[in-house]
Amino acid sequence: MKKQVLLVLALAGAAAAAFKRRRGHADAALWHEATSDTSR
Repeated sequence: MKKQVLLVLALAGAAAAAFKRRRGHADAALWHEATSDTSR
């Protein structure tokens, strides 16, 4: 179970890194702000 969770987190991290590189830091900051708002 834990291995699957770690795998998902790793994939999400890789996707976020690719998203940052492609779209730029401003969009990444907006994305981070939106996700942190929903998690609260």
